[in-house]
Amino acid sequence: MALTSLGSAEPGFFIMQLRAIQAPVIAILLIQLLALLLRSNLQLKLIEGGHGTDYARDLSYLLVPPLLAVLLWPILRSSKNTVKSWFDPGGLTVRLVLTAVAIGILARVAWWCQLVAGIALGITVDSRVAAPSGPQFWFNCPPLTEFMVGLLVWVCLIPIVEEFVHRGLIQSALHSRGRCTAIVVSAFLFAAFHPPSAMPLAFTLGLVFAIQFARSGMLWASTISHAAYDGLIQFDWRCLHGTWNPRVTDSSLPDIATLSIVGFMLAAGGIVWLVSGIGAPSAPRSRN
Repeated sequence: MALTSLGSAEPGFFIMQLRAIQAPVIAILLIQLLALLLRSNLQLKLIEGGHGTDYARDLSYLLVPPLLAVLLWPILRSSKNTVKSWFDPGGLTVRLVLTAVAIGILARVAWWCQLVAGIALGITVDSRVAAPSGPQFWFNCPPLTEFMVGLLVWVCLIPIVEEFVHRGLIQSALHSRGRCTAIVVSAFLFAAFHPPSAMPLAFTLGLVFAIQFARSGMLWASTISHAAYDGLIQFDWRCLHGTWNPRVTDSSLPDIATLSIVGFMLAAGGIVWLVSGIGAPSAPRSRN
């Protein structure tokens, strides 16, 4: 695999020197697809064995990292210095960690704001005839073992694997076609590996993570933001339960919708501001 260095000679928003690899994107996608298909097969067997759907999904994902490590070994071996540069310890600063975590939190806040606004505006509704109007909310986490496995998978494994594949491998391989093209296409491919209902969100997050990688030249920022977002899912989606199906005659709905839209805009603006502050580390990195 040939290595390329896309330097900082190009001024503007992208200020880093990205060390990219030239690898066949189709091959990377097929390898990822194969690993996920084998994972799905294991998930079905776990469900047939009596495990819950969520627990089976999380347990089966433990198969993905070693599978990808084996299948991607030719790329990893020939590009080891470049791969190391993506996780250069010198780029892991307190400021970067705090900024990346804040981006992940704001992304989750934006998601909740759009959900509340959609409900208040009647866009998102519960189709059940007997659905309670609510609001009713309660907190009930899965059993401790299932919850801890979920945290391991969603906070550690999924962010590292997806950022390495979609940003590190695919986005950098596409950089020869232009930075913006690489960002948009990698985000689109990232979304394509999600359920249809989650594709718009995945594409948006993919753009954010891709820009973080493009600006820093390393995977720390995007991986930490990804982990922060997915970690919150374990608490506010798997532990928090509730229902809210307001009546259209509720006079407070316009105010709720307005506040939610404002909250969404503030969260989105905060993400843009924080991402724009991410840059390449000042310390030089070794070259192949």
